[in-house]
Amino acid sequence: MCGRLAVHERKGTDEAADHGARGTVRGARVITPLDLLADAGAATVAWVAGLFVAMETSLFVGLLVPGDVVAVLAGAAIDSPAAAVLVYFAVVVGALAGESGGYLIGRALGPRLRKGRAAAWIGDSRWRRAERLASGSDGGIALLTARFVPFMHSLVPAAAGALRMPYRRFLAWEALAAAIWSAVYLTAGAVAGAALRDAGPFWQYAWGAFVVLLVLAIRWVRKRLRSRRTPVPATAPPLAPAAATTGPDDSP
Repeated sequence: MCGRLAVHERKGTDEAADHGARGTVRGARVITPLDLLADAGAATVAWVAGLFVAMETSLFVGLLVPGDVVAVLAGAAIDSPAAAVLVYFAVVVGALAGESGGYLIGRALGPRLRKGRAAAWIGDSRWRRAERLASGSDGGIALLTARFVPFMHSLVPAAAGALRMPYRRFLAWEALAAAIWSAVYLTAGAVAGAALRDAGPFWQYAWGAFVVLLVLAIRWVRKRLRSRRTPVPATAPPLAPAAATTGPDDSP
């Protein structure tokens, strides 16, 4: 009887050890991206996410790394209702602060915004598209949908300011867009984070690599499409050969 109890106790200990070994390799714990987010804490994640989203549209950082990726990662760190409220509030406030900053920059600089090295790096085609979104006939609806277009929504606030859109109208539509956008991407991140925690470290790294490759692929495709749309300078037609003239010695 004692022998059976000892066997059961040892079996239970082994099962607990196997369960606790998830995320470990030969006894050494594998640190995953979700572990890093959890160790950082909800307050740190909220602060970093809000700051990045603010810089996305005021300093055009979103042209390098879209804020959508940061919002999804911040959502993956949510593990409680309190953390969800804190991160959501920080991202919405950061989005509104950044969009207001971009608007004021565009309003102050006006047409000069499209001159200089920064404007050349951004590209004239991007500016034209941002201006079309900011000055479209549907107005506010275009601002709302532009928030869900990666890279492009980094320029729309500045374009709206340069086009002298009324700030109250701009802020009302951008507040609605920021509220919806934050809820969608944070929820997607929270759902994905919960699923990946149960899947183990391999799938966490696999999905992280997939997201990085996806962002790089989108940037490469956009660059290729932009280069194809760039008009090729027309070359001057070849000069026609000059007509032969009859000299004085050739006259009959």
